[in-house]
Amino acid sequence: MEIFKKHEHLSKVKQELWKLETQQGVQEMQNCVLDDKVAELRKGMQRIQTDISLLLGHEAASVKTLGDVLELKKKEIDVEFDEKLTHIKVQLVNEIETSVSEMKQKDLARKEMLLSQVSELQEQINSSPAELKKRIADFEEDQENRVSSLRKCADSKVASIQSQTHDLMQNIAKKQKLQKSLQDTLQKDLKRTATHFDTTLHALRQKQIDKESQKQALLDQITAIQSRVKSLQSSVEKHANCISYCEDAVGTYREKYGVLEAERRLLHNKLQELKGNIRVFCRVKPCKEDSQQLIPMQISSQEDLTPDGKQVLVLDPRNTSFDYSAVSLRGASMMTNVPGSRGSSQRFELDRVFGADAQNSDIFLEISQLVQSSLDGFNVCVFAYGQTGSGKTWTMSHDTDGMIPLSIAKIFSDIEELTAQGWEYTIDGQFVEIYNELIIDLLGRGNKDFKREIKHDDTAKHTTITNCTAVRLQSRDQALEILLKATLNRSTASTLMNSRSSRSHSVFMLKISGRNEKSNSTCEGTLNLIDLAGSERLNSSQAKGARLKETQAINKSLSSLGDVIQCLGERQKYSRDINPAHVPYRNSKLTYLLKHSLGGDSKTLMFVNVSANVQNVSETINSLRFAKKVNGTKLNSSDRGRAT
Repeated sequence: MEIFKKHEHLSKVKQELWKLETQQGVQEMQNCVLDDKVAELRKGMQRIQTDISLLLGHEAASVKTLGDVLELKKKEIDVEFDEKLTHIKVQLVNEIETSVSEMKQKDLARKEMLLSQVSELQEQINSSPAELKKRIADFEEDQENRVSSLRKCADSKVASIQSQTHDLMQNIAKKQKLQKSLQDTLQKDLKRTATHFDTTLHALRQKQIDKESQKQALLDQITAIQSRVKSLQSSVEKHANCISYCEDAVGTYREKYGVLEAERRLLHNKLQELKGNIRVFCRVKPCKEDSQQLIPMQISSQEDLTPDGKQVLVLDPRNTSFDYSAVSLRGASMMTNVPGSRGSSQRFELDRVFGADAQNSDIFLEISQLVQSSLDGFNVCVFAYGQTGSGKTWTMSHDTDGMIPLSIAKIFSDIEELTAQGWEYTIDGQFVEIYNELIIDLLGRGNKDFKREIKHDDTAKHTTITNCTAVRLQSRDQALEILLKATLNRSTASTLMNSRSSRSHSVFMLKISGRNEKSNSTCEGTLNLIDLAGSERLNSSQAKGARLKETQAINKSLSSLGDVIQCLGERQKYSRDINPAHVPYRNSKLTYLLKHSLGGDSKTLMFVNVSANVQNVSETINSLRFAKKVNGTKLNSSDRGRAT
């Protein structure tokens, strides 16, 4: 318990350390973000102040420009009006002077002509007074006519000039009216523009007030942020001190971990030995059809165990109306020889019994402890035993939750955790089948009939198979892929018991080697996961020819397995009198292959699969008797240490 508490405390310290490191990183990131926000806010305030200054400058310039434009427009209109008026006056004066000049020239010419005529007339008067008077009268009349004509012409020109002057005055009045209209329009535009600028100025001033308010709010926010930054910096310092303390504590716990891990392995192994180095589990296969008649079974609960810690399975065929005369009962001594009779009930004590409603995940909770032993440096064997169709392959090799896939997943998961503690592991996998006492490499690409021999190193307790493929496993996915490849290569054939009956023993071997440079520790273990061939007797399988030979080989190897386990128990009990060479490992290839994984401090689990169908009662009882025989064997551990 103290080790578990120390592990839990170490885990909590690690988690707290990771949380503090994460909080420190997050705090530093938040500080950077806050600094960026403060800089951005200050830049925003500078831009707002610049915009306000520009707007005020634009306002004054716009008002001044508008006044200058209005004054300039007024001056242009006055100048244009004066120029036009002056031009009209000059033009009128020039026309009057021209007319007067022309009249003077004509008058001078006429005067000269008249003076000439007067001279001539004077001469004539002097010569003829009567004629002179007549001419003078004619001249005066003519002169009056001319003067009258000139007056009329002058009056006409004056009237024309007056008319033109009237038109000019009207034109001037129109120009003045237009000038006034333009002045009014300009005045309205100026007033409207001034109003617009007043509104804009008011809006800008209001905006300036808002910006000032925002500026003050930003300054307050900056002050609050700076205060929070100081508080966070203080918190970061505290967390840094806590992290330093936690790192020191983690360092201390890491130094102690090697000792704790060694103690955990020792205690775990003692726990497994107390449970028994050879254990037997039983699993009842559920029936697929409700119409099938079932063998009456009673399974004790885990709270109701025997003094030896066993669960009890009781079969009571007497409680069913099934006609046993149709079933072959040879070898089932519980039955009488009278057809149709029912024998007494049978009681079997086993380490664990799983009912028909149990799932593979429930079973692996128990098997996972043995997988842990293989990681700790012990040899482990897990057998699936039972008649054909009793669920052995489903239990061992189901794609998602079979014992083999789950064991592989646990091994790689645990190795990942142990790597952080300084352990380095290598895993080598082999997958073979034993068919008619021949070893076939299920991972090899060559001829299945190629001869392979089993070699033992009795000193190092190692076993090798010649000409057999070993694959270095790097990941769970790779291991499952290799497992699938080997399963597809396994020999199957049809019998009356099952249309896809496994006709060979499959052995999946994982050799696990670990080394810890920090603690200078090493461990080597082997996990053997064995799916045995169907255990039915000849009269049940009704095999003939090649199938008969297969069945005989299977039954021989299964019988040898039971003999070896029983002999190992006797050798431990009477070790002074029995030579180890008398253990009949060589009676079958299966037991010889598993020589160093069955005895001593090795861990063995026999998983017996039975059918609840009443038609299989004979095979079910025979399987349970085999389980009883194996479960009666107790092996003591040797003094050999595993983790060094």
